[in-house]
Amino acid sequence: MSDYENLIRQVASGIFGEESSLETPEGIQTKIHPLPAKKDVQVRLDEASHPLALLATRDAEEVRSFYSTKWNFPDFPHLQKLAVSILTFPQLALSECDNEFWITFSESDDISVSIPGESDMPDGFFAKYPFAAKDGILEFFQCFGGLTDWTPPPGGVFYTAQEALEIDVHPAVELFDITGWEGSLPLYKGGSGDGILIRPNGTVGCFYHEAVGIAGEEPLGEIDYTFPSLIEHFADYIRQPAEGNYCGNEQKDESPFYY
Repeated sequence: MSDYENLIRQVASGIFGEESSLETPEGIQTKIHPLPAKKDVQVRLDEASHPLALLATRDAEEVRSFYSTKWNFPDFPHLQKLAVSILTFPQLALSECDNEFWITFSESDDISVSIPGESDMPDGFFAKYPFAAKDGILEFFQCFGGLTDWTPPPGGVFYTAQEALEIDVHPAVELFDITGWEGSLPLYKGGSGDGILIRPNGTVGCFYHEAVGIAGEEPLGEIDYTFPSLIEHFADYIRQPAEGNYCGNEQKDESPFYY
């Protein structure tokens, strides 16, 4: 097992016990706070006007009930499927990493996601990405922007609307020819540097770092998903455990979210 995998498993397993913490090789400390969080944590969140400040004062089932009511998408079955997939994780906790906070939903030490709380659409978002009004993209960014796969970064994470507004296409893609991908909306960044984006016409693309510098390979290309089908896939993907060395689960290995 790699050092990174071991770190992920240690952090996630902390959800099942008392408050725990560890430090990454880069010096970043990750903490897992049982819900409701301790008073000093609640005070820090409140003073920062963090969107999770109120939820940090509630127990795990109250937090689940809050999201169950909030995540109601009758017009967007792909978002509803994602909501149900997350809400059926049995364990909840408050995660903290590098002064950022998430509510973490977990089923086991290698099946978990974390959400930083809802956020408003920043000024200029629709001017830059008018197609975000379709297929529940707006609602996704409002409710699930910043959603992580496994524990909080440095793992895979969906961009927030503010982050998507501040970059073009995908940071790594800017180094390459993006003809045909101009105006695409950055959606997801993997821990390895891979990324997923949405074209204005609704097609979905993926940047693969492994293709960089290889003759005949294009780092950026279209994949066989629409935004709705991609989110439905992610709802299934997060329920799949990692197996063996590195991953070993074929259903996860072949996913555009894997890297």
